[in-house]
Amino acid sequence: MTNCMGMGHMMGGMGFIGMIFWIIILGLLFYGVYILIAKASEKPKGVRSDDSLQILKERLAQGEINEDEYEKLKKVLKKD
Repeated sequence: MTNCMGMGHMMGGMGFIGMIFWIIILGLLFYGVYILIAKASEKPKGVRSDDSLQILKERLAQGEINEDEYEKLKKVLKKD
């Protein structure tokens, strides 16, 4: 049976091709959302290590830690 425009009832007359088209569109949409979430949850690279080393150097300069503690903590930070 056709509607008043002479097309079938499925997907505005596009049938199977229309269904495949929308599956692809929805797949791309979900993939885009996944990529955005993955990028947002990544840790910035290099920032933590540089900031941490700078703080460690300042603590050594202020006398909060001694050289042995500095070297030990520096090795721990370099493992990241």
